[in-house]
Amino acid sequence: MQKTVLPVILYLMMLPVAALCQTGGQDALLKNAEREYQRLRYSYAIPFYAAHLVRQPQDTLALLHLADSYRLLKQNDSAAVYYRRYLSLKPADKSNRRRYAELVASLGDYAEAINAYTFLKQTGSQKKDSLAELAIQRTKGFAETDLFLRDSLDYQIRYLKLNTEQQDFSPFMSGPAMVFVSNRYRKINEGKEFGWDGLPFAQFYQVNQLDDAIDAFIPDPKKAIAYNRVIRSNHDYTSRTSNDNDMIQLNTIPGSYKGFFKDLPAFAEALSGNFNMGPACINQEGNRIYYTRNSTSLYRNKYHLEIWEAVYSRGQWQHPRKLPFVKEGYDFYHPAISADGKTLYFCSNMPGGFGGSDVYAVNTTNYGAREIPRNLGDRVNTAGDELFPVVNRDTLYFSSDGHPGLGGLDIYRTVPATESRHWSEPVNMGYPVNSSADDFGMVFRNNREDGFLTSNRQGTDDIFYFTRNDYRVQLSGTLLDRTSQRRLPETVITIHNWEKTFVDSLVTDMTGNYRFGLKPGQLYVLQFRKDGYITDSITVDLRSTKETALELSPAVLASVSPAVATMPVATAVTDTDGDGVPDRADKCPSAKGIPKLKGCPDLSERLSLLAKNIFFATASAEIRDSSYRSLNELASLLLQFPDVTLEINGYTDNKGSFLANMQLSKRRADAIKDFLVSKGIRSELLRANGYGPANPIASNAQESGRFRNRRVEMKAFFKT
Repeated sequence: MQKTVLPVILYLMMLPVAALCQTGGQDALLKNAEREYQRLRYSYAIPFYAAHLVRQPQDTLALLHLADSYRLLKQNDSAAVYYRRYLSLKPADKSNRRRYAELVASLGDYAEAINAYTFLKQTGSQKKDSLAELAIQRTKGFAETDLFLRDSLDYQIRYLKLNTEQQDFSPFMSGPAMVFVSNRYRKINEGKEFGWDGLPFAQFYQVNQLDDAIDAFIPDPKKAIAYNRVIRSNHDYTSRTSNDNDMIQLNTIPGSYKGFFKDLPAFAEALSGNFNMGPACINQEGNRIYYTRNSTSLYRNKYHLEIWEAVYSRGQWQHPRKLPFVKEGYDFYHPAISADGKTLYFCSNMPGGFGGSDVYAVNTTNYGAREIPRNLGDRVNTAGDELFPVVNRDTLYFSSDGHPGLGGLDIYRTVPATESRHWSEPVNMGYPVNSSADDFGMVFRNNREDGFLTSNRQGTDDIFYFTRNDYRVQLSGTLLDRTSQRRLPETVITIHNWEKTFVDSLVTDMTGNYRFGLKPGQLYVLQFRKDGYITDSITVDLRSTKETALELSPAVLASVSPAVATMPVATAVTDTDGDGVPDRADKCPSAKGIPKLKGCPDLSERLSLLAKNIFFATASAEIRDSSYRSLNELASLLLQFPDVTLEINGYTDNKGSFLANMQLSKRRADAIKDFLVSKGIRSELLRANGYGPANPIASNAQESGRFRNRRVEMKAFFKT
């Protein structure tokens, strides 16, 4: 019977398309595709666009909307193919070239992503071009992905048994329980369906036994990809996932999901309906929920996202209402509540932002119609998308595809800066929290150091469990005099990693012993330096060690031979560093220098470069996180020359009072000095000065000039 019925069904399914083609229905195919696309029914729009493009392969509108449909369904490899075809016909479309760059980056093709972004940088206008600025940041990240892999042992992530072949995402805590969003099938013949991906509406589910839900391993992504590519549609270039049209019939039969946790209880079911529930949060008292849901009515042919709230009373969630600051015609989504419940963070694409989606904040005690949400500013928000904010203690975690990262959405953290309504420079959480795919929604388990996050690195949105590891290999050792074998106290030890980046410095104790911890998985160089001894170094390889403590063999330093100092003038001239200045006259005999500085190197160019990369919070002496790499290199440089005196001069622009600028410039110079002292530089060798608006290097009439005048300058003086 099935053999008879199936061909009839297939014939009936093909009949409308065939009829359209026979009656000059190419316009009708595109019309149907556009209707489904505008209603956000992307899974239904795809076959219409594909059929239309068979006969009109250069229709740029169809190519673009087909690419968009695949992208919004997270079928990135198919989306990349059609964006590439579209851009070959419309090379000047900058916004879609950026989308293409992000797609290929999410697929791990960083070289192609850099090429796409390089095009945007080269075509940027003379005025400030937000896309060109964004291209610079993204290219920087893709060119230096090792920076995000360096701390890969800080976190460990594991799979959750509750994940299905549908989308499972955006967990949040409700007391000891974890609640998440999923569009899984709950029963046979699921009645509610959302056209975006052809799956049921997303609803909330609750997990009470969290420890039982944590799996012991993470499935191998390569094996998952190989498995998913067994079946493809003819026009589909995407790895097989639960979003594919054929997969809905073949592999996601209602009730057949693969998770071990079945029949999870629904959460806040009284709030659900014929719409999607989205990311949510609950206040600490547990009596108020803020959640995302889509509108039930069209506005200019689109369904928009809205933020609602409800209160818990008499055993259930009730009195739902749309928050008053939600404006018609724009999207408001991804709420996050502060610990004190007074500030609600959320995302929106409303006008006035920096581009794409931005993170905003609003006061919950007064978010009436007159309350204007405040944008978190250009440290957090970019011309890309900032999404999924989460608050843990005083730290704000959010996802972005505008800051330097590994591709797709990466998770970043930031904390309030000292000045009002500003934030510190966001820090990328690194691998394995982040990947080249989309990573978002990092939530902690009630002030613990573990929690949950969402990633589509396996092909669909899945929830992962993470734990923070403060794992260090404790190294210990002793420093000896080579001749006498006596212990050498107060010897400076400078530590660099295999990239020659400064890591730390310390001094041996009174018995010549040292002890410190290093992250495993890297190669380190330990340099030993003491007056009267020849500087030496050893290599410590922790790339494959499984030890938690490691005792190194005693290191030995050779003293400078007295014979060199008393050598007669008639003896052959010794020039250890080969700079043309004999050792007897060389103030820096172990470092190649120039005669003008009596054999010491000219550090002015290097100091100038380091100074340009030291930044402070606006109107504050707080050093931004992005400055510490330069400051660590500066400390390492000074430790190589123990007798050099460094002069640190701070400057400001002419905005504000003269006295305030003088004080601010001095505090900034002092902040650098304090950092260097903490790294072992002697305080008496550092001079910190504040000159305020004096000695401008550019005009203060324009912002570009004022930016250049807000600076730090450093000068080195060798002891003569």
